[in-house]
Amino acid sequence: MSHNRKVPEKTALKWIVEFDKLKKGLKIDFSNFIIEKTTWIELSGANNLNRIRVYFGLEYSPSGKPSGCAYAVGTLLDGSGVYRDQISKIFKLDPKNIEVTSRLEDVKKHLKAWNEWRNGKHTPGAETQKKTSAKFPVAFLLHSDDLIEIYSKPGNSKVKLEFAKNDEINLLMSGEALTRSIPIKNEYFDFINPCPPICDPESLLIN
Repeated sequence: MSHNRKVPEKTALKWIVEFDKLKKGLKIDFSNFIIEKTTWIELSGANNLNRIRVYFGLEYSPSGKPSGCAYAVGTLLDGSGVYRDQISKIFKLDPKNIEVTSRLEDVKKHLKAWNEWRNGKHTPGAETQKKTSAKFPVAFLLHSDDLIEIYSKPGNSKVKLEFAKNDEINLLMSGEALTRSIPIKNEYFDFINPCPPICDPESLLIN
């Protein structure tokens, strides 16, 4: 397995702190996202080798404040080298993952709201915020071998995805144990392919 995407814990925590500073200027609630092991198995195929793409969305609370959400789909590599979304199964990455395949229009609505925010549609006059929101990706394509390695650790039942910032907006992956009685050293993985440019341009999830 490839290990060149591992990030030292000290470096990862620094990137997370930098993102925490950045998000203070944004009027959005950001939370971490979770991929449960059962979701990973369903989306990654029999050999757990299919890559998973995670899309980001915005949803609004009754008070009107937006919060980030995320959706995961499996992909298949076609003959032209494009990872094509397989939307026969879509999972919302809440702390308890929810299959939302039958709610495609709601999913697309949330993804559209995210892209409108990225493009500054709802932040008139806030030039600094527009420049920041434009740095966020539409989606990230996760590496299958990283997920295999994380889930192979004893006790790891979930993968946590969290935004981080070095030169760009990144997404870090790390394992979460089912029980804290099993001592696990945090391992972080980065260099996940962002969309753009690594997209499925024909996907129904691209707004």
